[in-house]
Amino acid sequence: MTISTTTPPGAAKLVIPPQPEAAPPTPPPYARHLLAEYYGCEAAVLDDERALEEVLREAAIAARTTILDVHLHKFAPQGVSGVVILAESHLAIHTWPEHGYASIELYVCGQQADPERGHARLVERLRPQHTETELLVRGDPRLVERYRPRKVGLNGRVDGRSGSSSAAPEHAGAHLAVGQAGRSQGST
Repeated sequence: MTISTTTPPGAAKLVIPPQPEAAPPTPPPYARHLLAEYYGCEAAVLDDERALEEVLREAAIAARTTILDVHLHKFAPQGVSGVVILAESHLAIHTWPEHGYASIELYVCGQQADPERGHARLVERLRPQHTETELLVRGDPRLVERYRPRKVGLNGRVDGRSGSSSAAPEHAGAHLAVGQAGRSQGST
């Protein structure tokens, strides 16, 4: 439809072209997976199993997740690996104190959990001189729906795809709306 205004004789006529329809909103993904690398951390902190457990617990709480279990392992002569099992998925750390380096991953499902808040708490506590992060969007609901297994009924007939929901399921909570996934670098 073209919209025009009434114009006096001899004046130019203003024509506004039709606007394309807005695309439907993109449903939230099933999960977000934050990967982080911390460089220039204090070696003593990266080698302290108890301190790291406290830091991981604080980060999980900051990320609005529910802690189910925590397990850390101290290596000889140095280094710690640990995982926090969350109702929303997991938080893991692997440290190389001799290099001041830590590798982190925080995988969260749902709309309430916020991996960026957990990352911010880890940076606050571990005080790396440089960080690199990447946020991966996991489980695109449109693709999950497209490739959903078909159910076979008791009569042996293949039923249609079950449900038409395009929203991510509430898997142990839900995360905030996600922007574009990407890689970022920062110095603290």
